[in-house]
Formats: sequence, C-alpha cells, structure tokens
Amino acid sequence: MRPLMIILALFTILIFCTGILFATVINYGNVTLTGGYQAGNFYEAWDLTAGDLVISFTYDANGLVDDFGGSAHAWSQLGIREVGYGNFNPTWDVEGAGVWFTSDYDWTVDTFDPDPPGSPILDLDDKMILQKAGGHGESDYNLPSPPPNPGANHRVWFDRDSVDQWQAQNPLAVDGGTYNTNGIYDIVITLHATGPTSGTAYMSINGLDQGFETDGDWTTMELTPAGMTFTGDMSKMQVFYGLYGYGATHSVTFNNITVEGTLESVPPTCQLVSYDPGPPQVIYIGEVKDSESGLASITVVQSTNLTISWTSFTPGTTDPVTVTLTKIDNNQPGWVVLEVTDMAGNSIMCDPVYTTLSNIAPERFELLQNYPNPFNPTTTIHFKVAPTINNTANVSLKIYDLSGREVKTLVNEPMQPGEYAVEWDGTNNSGEAVAGGVYIYRMVAGKFAATRKMILMK
Repeated sequence: MRPLMIILALFTILIFCTGILFATVINYGNVTLTGGYQAGNFYEAWDLTAGDLVISFTYDANGLVDDFGGSAHAWSQLGIREVGYGNFNPTWDVEGAGVWFTSDYDWTVDTFDPDPPGSPILDLDDKMILQKAGGHGESDYNLPSPPPNPGANHRVWFDRDSVDQWQAQNPLAVDGGTYNTNGIYDIVITLHATGPTSGTAYMSINGLDQGFETDGDWTTMELTPAGMTFTGDMSKMQVFYGLYGYGATHSVTFNNITVEGTLESVPPTCQLVSYDPGPPQVIYIGEVKDSESGLASITVVQSTNLTISWTSFTPGTTDPVTVTLTKIDNNQPGWVVLEVTDMAGNSIMCDPVYTTLSNIAPERFELLQNYPNPFNPTTTIHFKVAPTINNTANVSLKIYDLSGREVKTLVNEPMQPGEYAVEWDGTNNSGEAVAGGVYIYRMVAGKFAATRKMILMK
C-alpha cells in the first residue's frame, strides 16, 4: 500500500488516496489466557467487503477446571468483532457486532477424567459453537437453513477420551476428530461478507464440518455444513480473544493463530480544528484520528518555524489525538510535514514539496517570482493567500502576452489561506504550445493585485 497524501491548508485538508487492496496473512503465534477473566484483541482491522477472512488456530482446553461441577466453570472465545466493541461477548443477547468461536464443557464433576479402563462410558466433554450474541446457543445456526431441532446436532460436542461401542460404530464418529481428542482441537472459521453490514460464518473442528439431524437417523447428517449469518460493519473487524471463568483458576491456549484476508485500507484522518492568531503567539490546533484499526504513530518528517506537540496516546486508540502547532516567529512563515500511520499500516502525510504547500497562514497576499526563469518547457509559480473575514479569497492567476491578450488561466477559484504552487507548461487555454518570449502573469485576490514577468525560451 503506497502512502496516501494529504495537503494541509488553514481550515481544510484535501486527501488524495491511491493504492490497491491485497490479501494478507498474519500469524499471531500463541495466546494463553488465565483467570478469572482475561481478554484482548489484535490491532489490525480487516475488511471483509474486500475479500473473505479465514481464521485458523489450535485450541488447547486442558487448563479448564471441572473438579467442582457447577461451582467452577469457564468459557473461552476467539473471533471477530467490529472496532470499538468489547473483547468478550461483544454483544449480549442481540447480534450486530460480529461472530466468534465459543467453548463450553460438561457441567458434571470431573467430566474430563479418563473413562474407566476397559469400559468407556457415554460422556461428552467439550462443546464448541459459533456465536453472534452472548448467551445464545445452537438455535442461531441458520445455514443452509434453520434446524428444526437445534439440540439435534453433530460435531458440537466432543469426547476427550474413548467412547462406548455404540458411539464408535457410528460412521460420523472419527477417532481423533470427535473422540480421543485429548482436549486439542484444530479450528478453522471462514467468514464472507454478503453486504456492507452482513456476512456468513462457518466453522470446522478437526477438519470436520458441523451439522444438524433432521430425519432421526443419527448415522447420517442432513444440514451440513452448518453455519450462520451475522451482522456488523464488515469493513472494520478486529480479531479478539477472551476467557471468563469462576470458582477456580482456568486457562486455555490458542496456538498458531493465523488470519488471512484483506486489511482495511482507510487511512487516518487529519484536520485543523482551531486557529489563534495571538498575541502572543500564533497557535494552530489539529486533530488526527483513526476509527478503524487505531493510531499507531505520529512522526514529524520536517518542520520550519514551529514547535510541535501532541497528546500522549496508546497505540491502537480510536480516540482523537490533539496536535498543537505554535509559531516561533510570528512574522515568518511556518509549515510542517507530519506522517500519521494506523495499526493496519495505512498512512497520510502533509507534504510541502508537491502541489499545495502545507503551511501556517501567511500574513499577507504575495505573488512570487516563477522558477526557473527563463524556462523551457515548464515553470512553477508560488503565491500566498492571506486570511480574510470569510476565511477564503477569490483568487485568479492568469498569464498574458505583451499586448495584453490573455494566454492562460492557471487559477480562478475561492482558496483557503496558505502557500500554493502552480505549474505552467507553456500552453494556452486551448492546450496549444505558445511561442517563446516574454510573458506577464498577474494575481488578483480582492483588493490585492500583483504582476510579474517571465521568459519562455524556445
């Protein structure tokens, strides 16, 4: 992604965006959660409207405590939620912020203990489902269609050790997949946006799709692969994780968390929000913000005649950060180049070299000598626009030949206070090349008018 350029004038910022979207794969490594409660998120924001998102990880549930039955229990989650929501049950009882993997387990005391040797029993240990609202269960699954009986499900419950003979003979039972899992599960969540605020989610566990029973024959699985629709802003989703438990110290580990998709490409925003002409000093207050992945850094690339400071912030914040620019010498022009980068790697820059100069407002209107002069084939004319009562001035900059005939209109529009640069390529208003010789260029802005000469060499 190439940097996105912004041009800063007194009360406006013009943003010119360029770049392409591309797939990104990030391996976040391992995350172990212990508690009580512990949760967090990765800063990158993902844009599902630009491409599917696939989250894969290995879930290790062996740190969960089952010794006390209902007196100790825990749940863990990993999935996506819209930027700005919490990192455990982003919403409760209503959807609208994303979708996530949720783990549960049997409430029986010592449910994780091995079955008696030589006589496996019908016990199921770990439960894993997709959720789009905290407190909801399998009834939220609605793909390929809503199940008539959500409790009649396949590959939602798993056995950590061996199973009885009846279970093992079921063709849907998989050694190491649905039983003999040892509390370790390979999870893949596939997410697809169907619109700006809607999407679909499917989850496989140990390479097996989930499903529901509809015909009463438990040796077959009718509604599969089973998934669900979900809602939220598909253009700015973050990956989050969390653990909540009570009655004991629980722990879970998400190993080898890998996310593949398209990072959001919206850069931070930047605006000038106030101007104090002094005395004693001229002060400008700017504001930078990123509402998607959050701000990562602010860097002063270059500055002249200014002291610059900003409020401290934690990387990843979506709150606005205030930037204060104070002139050192009020009688001299000042300008600054700031590069602002978000957590997704998008950046904006105030650039004093190309097109309009980013600057602190001049004290007066001024038309400067073109450079180079003489020139062939192009030259650049710099001019300054001072503040007015209405904050803008109607500016015209035109080129004439020595007989007074208009050759070219370079500028004819209302302009904010600032220092500007415009290029003339030696053509007239019809785009035709003009003859070499002496030309006059004239700037008019309200009661201000100035004229200078330049020489086009042929």
